[in-house]
Amino acid sequence: MNSKCRQSKLSDVTWAKTLERLAIFLAYCSRTLKRDIRLELVKNLSIVESFIKRIKQSQHVKNNTVANYVTCFIRAAKFLRANESRSNYDAVESISDLRVLQKQLMREHAVLESTKGLEKTRLF
Repeated sequence: MNSKCRQSKLSDVTWAKTLERLAIFLAYCSRTLKRDIRLELVKNLSIVESFIKRIKQSQHVKNNTVANYVTCFIRAAKFLRANESRSNYDAVESISDLRVLQKQLMREHAVLESTKGLEKTRLF
C-alpha cells in the first residue's frame, strides 16, 4: 500500500485477501450500518467492533481469522496516514487501538486452541 515502505512487498495472495476483507467490511458498513463507503471507516473502533461481533455470530469465524481482518484494517489505517511519513504508528490512536484489539483476539484464539488439546486428552 505504501511505496515508501521498507518491508517486503505483500504476496499477490495476501494482497488479494486484504482487498477481499476490506470489501467485506465496507459492504457491511454500507448495507448494515447505512454508511457511505469510505476507507476511513477502518479507523472507527466502534464500527470495527460491531463488524467483528457480526461476523463472529453470523459466520462463526474464529478469533485468528478476525485478527487477520484487523491486520487488514491496520494496513489500511497506515495507508491513510502515509503522507504524514510516520515510522512509528504507536502515537496514532486508531492504529494503536486496532493493534490492541488484534492482540486480544490472538490471545483468545490461543487460549481456545489450547483447551481443545486438553479436551482431546481426557479419557472420561
